Amino acid sequence: MDQKSLKKPVLVARNSRKVYVPVYLMILILLSAVAFIKIKGFNLSLLAIISVSIFTILGFKVTEVHRLGNKYEINPLSLIHTQGYFSTHSKRVDLDSISHMEVMQTAWQRLLNYGDVEVMMFAEKATTLKNINHPHKVATLFEEKMRAVKKQDV
Repeated sequence: MDQKSLKKPVLVARNSRKVYVPVYLMILILLSAVAFIKIKGFNLSLLAIISVSIFTILGFKVTEVHRLGNKYEINPLSLIHTQGYFSTHSKRVDLDSISHMEVMQTAWQRLLNYGDVEVMMFAEKATTLKNINHPHKVATLFEEKMRAVKKQDV
């Protein structure tokens, strides 16, 4: 393989938006309540309308900013976990040094098909891919890439 193809990402993932379903549901409930009150012809104070508007805007903005704080990238040779917004911290783990992975999902995460993939380097935890979509597929992709790297070494 040439240098360019070794650096090209196979997968780039961020935290799933499914993590924020409770916030989105709360926004939906508040907007529905305001709409219901308006349709029924009741008066709604300006403070209540402003509060719901601010919560809605901040709810969407804060969840997106939080989601962008972690990036996971798998390329043909390594996993790169980048954290941060303005100043960033990157951790690179070579695929041939990974011994095993664990997929962890709560009942809620299983229902929505997202979860954590813990990447292990023998007895130590190398990094955790938190709240990513389809964690079992990601773990399978890791295994395929790890096998490919080990075949190249032989």
